[in-house]
Amino acid sequence: MNHRLITPFLAAFVITITVIGCSDSEPLPPNGTGLTTVSGTITMEGTTQGVSGVSMSMGARMVSSDAKGRFSFDSVSAGNYVVTPSLTGRTFSPESRQVTVADASVTDVDFQLVDRSATDSIYMVLLPAGTYMRGADSAYKDMMEVSVPKHSVTLTRSFWIGIHEVTQEQWQRVMDVDNSVFKGPTMPVTNVTWEQALEFCNAMSDLHGYQRVYSNIGQSPVIDWNANGYRLPTEAEWEYAAAAGDTTMFYGVPDLGPHPTVEERQAFAQTLADYGWFNVNSAVDGVIQTHPVGQLKSNAYGLFDMMGNATEWTNDSEGLYSIQPLIDPCNRSSNIFRMSRGGHVGHGPGAGLSTRFRAAYSYTAADPSTGLRIVRIQ
Repeated sequence: MNHRLITPFLAAFVITITVIGCSDSEPLPPNGTGLTTVSGTITMEGTTQGVSGVSMSMGARMVSSDAKGRFSFDSVSAGNYVVTPSLTGRTFSPESRQVTVADASVTDVDFQLVDRSATDSIYMVLLPAGTYMRGADSAYKDMMEVSVPKHSVTLTRSFWIGIHEVTQEQWQRVMDVDNSVFKGPTMPVTNVTWEQALEFCNAMSDLHGYQRVYSNIGQSPVIDWNANGYRLPTEAEWEYAAAAGDTTMFYGVPDLGPHPTVEERQAFAQTLADYGWFNVNSAVDGVIQTHPVGQLKSNAYGLFDMMGNATEWTNDSEGLYSIQPLIDPCNRSSNIFRMSRGGHVGHGPGAGLSTRFRAAYSYTAADPSTGLRIVRIQ
């Protein structure tokens, strides 16, 4: 398959909302003059999945929904208000809601984002710049040699990242052929080479009117890091997003001790199955396969399938870690191997699914388990 593990073992859009003003007779909520709140949740139509990064207007004020789709206007004085989300070419249900604030807080001011499956839709969340510890502890060297040693990484720029792996319907919006083995419009696109992933990013940038990131696509493409278009995440960005502040080896799952019992291993696998598709929970009629994105639990940043389902290409070339702290790292060495992260449905409940695990594939290899997730800077 021309790959190896390096361990010994639409128009696309980012969700933003235009403020809709209210009538002259509508009171303007003051800042910091009371304890009453107006709150609710934005979800995708027909699901309980929250939509992050949506700006909600109420009078002259605006707030954004968090990773779970929740929003809240604080310190609202008594009066009548209209809460309104809007986005050109998209529909919310209802289009707006009138609320009356008296002596008590108003909750459940909820909305649904309609036509969530539009083929040109890329739902993203904005992650802040920050510093974290990348890699694995030395105790895991036997399982993940190239993920050791743990070291400090600082990302100096915030970035948007897709809450889902790129789906087959999104891929087909701008690419001619979908070679995924397991077919389904909301399943992750797979069987994608690294070069094709870069071409997809440029095509999506064109569709949005953003600047292309890549030129001279091949083994050593030119990358414009200041372009505002779509690209693959660096390894550092991917792990920062996947860990979401968690310091364990598997997001949301306590690390196993050095000598776990059978019962502890079983409990570990059961908990892991809440967050990712792998060989324990991914079989359909006895066949291990990918699944529609976003069906399991997300991490704290609202990102789905960061462990399992499809492994995901990154920008980086193959390379080893050192203990030295790094700022905005991306390995651009000239070897033919590119790093993929996150594991896939064929992995067992072990190192391969860890948010710290690293694998390398030839940049020309199209593997049935490999897809992508995209990012862009502001």
